[in-house]
Amino acid sequence: MSGDWIKMRGNLWDDPRVSALVDATDSSEAAVVGALYWLWASADQHSEDGVMPGLSVRQIDRKTGVPGFAAALETIGWIEVLDAGIRIVRFDEHNGQSAKRRGEDAKRKAAVRSVSAPKADKTRTDSGQVPELEKEKEKELDQKQDQKRAPAAPTPADLFPDVDPDHLRDWVAARKAKRLPLTETAAKGFRRAAAKAGMSASEAVKFCAEKGWAGLYADTQQGGNARAGPQQAQPVGKQMQGLMALEAMKSGNRMAAGRGAERVAEDVLLVAGPDTRG
Repeated sequence: MSGDWIKMRGNLWDDPRVSALVDATDSSEAAVVGALYWLWASADQHSEDGVMPGLSVRQIDRKTGVPGFAAALETIGWIEVLDAGIRIVRFDEHNGQSAKRRGEDAKRKAAVRSVSAPKADKTRTDSGQVPELEKEKEKELDQKQDQKRAPAAPTPADLFPDVDPDHLRDWVAARKAKRLPLTETAAKGFRRAAAKAGMSASEAVKFCAEKGWAGLYADTQQGGNARAGPQQAQPVGKQMQGLMALEAMKSGNRMAAGRGAERVAEDVLLVAGPDTRG
């Protein structure tokens, strides 16, 4: 819901996709452009993200007076029909406050560029500055605004909403100590590793936080030769078995470790150092 005007291109009438809508609905450019105006204006007034719950294909055809208009829009990819309404595709590029602000900025810049170079050298603006200097300031301001508009990276809480905040905080601190940022890619890899270990993300984060580990990762020893090449990853399920066996033996509870636990523990090397990966 962004105001009482919308952005429409001056060459929309001759857009090939408008021609395709005309052919699909057996109507005219005037009817199609008018129908588009109603649709985009309605979305601008009643939606902030382009989704219009309750609006159906039949309603669009009735309100625009162009039979088959909604189906044709979906065919060319300008709308998406949802279970409970429709969505204007790429709404934020053409509608909403941010799109209007970009349009106004472009118009203002075009007006500034229209000043001829000789006149610009001699003319001062209302602020008493030479236009060239003012252009530089406007450029810096635009760059700052673009930085503010850039989407912020997701926080750890965004990536792991299902994890206890205290466990998550301690785990992130362990990763920072190893200079391993928690990116979206790292978070997805960690969840895959946890799933292979038969653990939920919440359990895996708690486990790593308690151990001071950056992630779940293990390698098998290869004859003790550091130059033997990259180590092959041990199946995570076996890693967890080995870890459980080691923990049981440390506590003196060999019965809890089970038969063959010592052998499993000897075969598995758990790594939690600078090379730990999410």
